[in-house]
Amino acid sequence: MSPIPLITYTIILCSLTACLHTEDGFEARDFLVQIPHETSLSVTAGKVEVERSLGDSKICLVRFDAVNGGKTLLFGKIQTRESNGYTAGRLKWMNETGQEIRRFSIDELQALPRVTIDSLTVVVLE
Repeated sequence: MSPIPLITYTIILCSLTACLHTEDGFEARDFLVQIPHETSLSVTAGKVEVERSLGDSKICLVRFDAVNGGKTLLFGKIQTRESNGYTAGRLKWMNETGQEIRRFSIDELQALPRVTIDSLTVVVLE
């Protein structure tokens, strides 16, 4: 048997199974979020602290920790998988029974309108 078909087969096999993984770092972010008293917040890779109460609502400091993400490319071009610390729904807003009302990503929180309360810039969830 000639080595040429074996070499050709090996080259084709290697090109079909070639994967490239890129890794990105996503910086930590902090937000002040106002929510009704009967609801709560939970964050993946971070923490939530209640800063103060305002009548029937409370202001929470939401800290998103820095995370690593990235993507996997097949043949260096076809994206098969991606994890992004800014677009992943890392903040969960829950009602008094613990049921999820909605999830927010860092990008979604940044896009929400903000108000100023006692010289603090706050994202209001209603």
